[in-house]
Amino acid sequence: MTGKHTPMPWAIFKAGIGEENGDGIASLWREGGEREANAALIVRAVNAHEGLVKALEKAENALDPNTAGISPAGFIALRIQQGNARQNARAALALARGETP
Repeated sequence: MTGKHTPMPWAIFKAGIGEENGDGIASLWREGGEREANAALIVRAVNAHEGLVKALEKAENALDPNTAGISPAGFIALRIQQGNARQNARAALALARGETP
């Protein structure tokens, strides 16, 4: 991603999307429930982005297939790392789904 974007977290307002302090970012023009659903999806995606990237990076490191000749202590450390990656992924996914992590 290039350039600076509006600081997160973002929030939903009556007429659109903005920073939590009330500064506007985008207006939504659709009427009815679809406008609110679109706003909720955009805000969830933006607010979940950083956590999802971090969770995927940790998962990638934890799932590195290069475990040949690993010691028992190293294997235990790897399993702990994998468990932490799983917890981070679950929390990031919950945020992306609009659930409480």
